[in-house]
Amino acid sequence: DEHAAKRVKLGDGTASAVAPEPQPQQQQQSEPEREPFTVPAEEVMTLCLVERPERVLEAAGDSGAFEWFAPTFTHQVFGQDEVVRGYESCRVRCFLHASTMHAYVEISHEGKQPKADDIGHLLRENLGLEYTEDKGEFVRRVKETERALERSLSNYATSCRRFSVRGGKESETPVEVVRFKPSEGDAEPLRKLHDRLQFMPLLYVDGANYIDNEDPKWDIYLALAGPGGTNRAVAGFCTVYSFYAYPERRRLRLSQILVLPPFQRRGLASRMLEQVYADAAGAEALDLTVEDPSEEFQQLRESVDVRRVRQTSDNFYVKAVETLLSKCRPMLENGIHADTLLLP
Repeated sequence: DEHAAKRVKLGDGTASAVAPEPQPQQQQQSEPEREPFTVPAEEVMTLCLVERPERVLEAAGDSGAFEWFAPTFTHQVFGQDEVVRGYESCRVRCFLHASTMHAYVEISHEGKQPKADDIGHLLRENLGLEYTEDKGEFVRRVKETERALERSLSNYATSCRRFSVRGGKESETPVEVVRFKPSEGDAEPLRKLHDRLQFMPLLYVDGANYIDNEDPKWDIYLALAGPGGTNRAVAGFCTVYSFYAYPERRRLRLSQILVLPPFQRRGLASRMLEQVYADAAGAEALDLTVEDPSEEFQQLRESVDVRRVRQTSDNFYVKAVETLLSKCRPMLENGIHADTLLLP
């Protein structure tokens, strides 16, 4: 929060009939002038989720009919300076079908210059976004995909857990976490769904990259929000890679975890992480590490770890810590420094 404050300079306390001379007003610092025909990328691109593709047809240009959210990072699309060049103004509106993640994109602009950035090309080549600018084609793609995707979820995805989270307009939203291997040939609709999801981490996780989801060592977790059937929305996902560990075990690495903006702050990420932990324990994995964890994820992981410790049967870890503290307390009372107790 920025607070503006005026400071009034008081005189020396002597009375005077002469009006004080007006002090020159401080010039307000102005924002640096923008380079002509450049638009900050964060002002250009917005996204929304639509439950029914027909809503795009029904809205007829009414942007207020949708809940929009903006990307956090745009440098992987528009370059390190995160500007779009060659336009007086431009706008990219991306409509994502919540269940299939098919995309319909509207690109509008004013004052286009001859060598302006090719926004459509940047979206496809840098972001990897496969989209259409035809509303009818958008509806057709969704309808064509929905049934195949539902069959694939029923036949090739493992239901891991069900729970409810705080909803928006509704009091609670049911969520199911499922796991699948995208490399399995019969799971092609699920693999293509993940392909359409892969651009999202680039917009919300600094340094994110696409993964090769045809590698059989990948497992993907989806969080599906909704009452069931083809209307469930993809609320989030995470990817886990499996490494060999001698002699006959595995080491797991959580590579990506993302909750889509409309579903954030509802505890979905912690639930997905808890499921990954549970599956790692069930597979007797040697360990579970995280690839380049952000500060926010480290906080999330610590809170989940504390909860898991407290929920351990017979309070095993709690008792172990209490035993350790009881052994160390006399030494601390005798003047031994705490850091010395941590030495092997």
